[in-house]
Amino acid sequence: GLICIAGFEKNEFADLLLKNNIKKADEKLKKWINIFKDDMFMEIIRAYHVYGKENYREYESSRYREEILMEAARRNGIGIVASNNVSHLSAKDFYSYKMLLQISAMSSKETKPLSETSLTCEYYLKSPKEMDALFSDTSEAIINTEVISNRCDLIDLNRIKTASESNRKTGGNKSFYDKKLSKICHDKAAELYK
Repeated sequence: GLICIAGFEKNEFADLLLKNNIKKADEKLKKWINIFKDDMFMEIIRAYHVYGKENYREYESSRYREEILMEAARRNGIGIVASNNVSHLSAKDFYSYKMLLQISAMSSKETKPLSETSLTCEYYLKSPKEMDALFSDTSEAIINTEVISNRCDLIDLNRIKTASESNRKTGGNKSFYDKKLSKICHDKAAELYK
């Protein structure tokens, strides 16, 4: 079945809660809970914060958002899940990612692209051990994330990577990824919703 995870950053409930409109936020959340029942969760995103003094407000804002979302989840009887922004595969890829952003924004090393205002080297794919450390104070989030992960039928991305490398060597185009992933999604959906 479907699992619904209310996003941490783009979340209508959080927006209402931040405006101190708890009643309306809970009403909206309850509509979603009525649809998804035990498959409704609230996402909490954390990163090792390397903010420094100039970004202290951003850190405080993130912690406040987390607190009100966790409180709303408890109040409405839904679970929370541990999450992390991922924009690059490993911490060492940050500089390359940053340069690609600057190229796409047509900026130089000295100017910062708009998307870099909250960019941090911490937006890489964390290991389970790193996620456990980030969420050591709230084991519920880690447990729920594992429960959801175990319920998902994940595709073999190595199969796609191998096929795409072969395609690239023979002069294939970028849409190969889209076609391959689209086919896998359609096949899985057809299998699931027979």
